[in-house]
Order: sequence, then structure tokens, then C-alpha cells
Amino acid sequence: MIERLIKLVVCHLIFLLNTAIACDKPMSVTIPDGNSAIPRQMVAVQDEIRNYVAEMGEYLECVATEKKRSQRDIANLTSELRQLRQDQLDEEYNAAIDEMEQVVLLHNREAKKFRERDRT
Repeated sequence: MIERLIKLVVCHLIFLLNTAIACDKPMSVTIPDGNSAIPRQMVAVQDEIRNYVAEMGEYLECVATEKKRSQRDIANLTSELRQLRQDQLDEEYNAAIDEMEQVVLLHNREAKKFRERDRT
């Protein structure tokens, strides 16, 4: 039991070090409130989102590359630990996609509020 726990901790540390060194996740974008934003803010956030999506694309490529590279780096671990490492990278990749989708959805919602406010 202790040996398994130690292996899990080592695997987790390898994961944290590899992804921290190899892949830099971009900062999320702060979306202004569509009910109170001024036009300049809404235009600026569009550029920020465009850059964010491009940077997230690079990040996702990095995580995918890291997953392939880690298979070689952890070849000496048990199959259970290798699977854990792969699962962690999959979770990181999927969480980044979820975050990116949420940013875009929030922006669309606030942009709609902004357009509706300006029509009245």
C-alpha cells in the first residue's frame, strides 16, 4: 500500500513538473458586463478572446505533445501508473477545452446583452 502511494505521488510530481515546464496555460479573459460595458471594452475583449483562443490552441498542442512524450518518459512505471499519467493529461486537455468554451459562451452572452441595450 505504501509503495503504491509513493509511486502515485512520484507520478503526480512528474506530471506537475512536466506540464509546468513544457506547457504554459494562457490566462483566461475577463469579459465585461454587457449591461454596463462601453463599446471600446467590447471591441477590446474581442481581440483578447481571439488571442486567448490562439494561445489555447498552442497550449492544447503542447499538452498533446507532452502526452506522447510522457509515454516514453514513464515507460518504467507500472501500467496503472502510466494510465494515471495519461488520464491526467487527458483531464488537463479536456479542462482547457471546457474553459475555452465557457469564455466564448460568456462573451457571446454579454455581447448579446450589450447589443440589446444599445437598441433600446
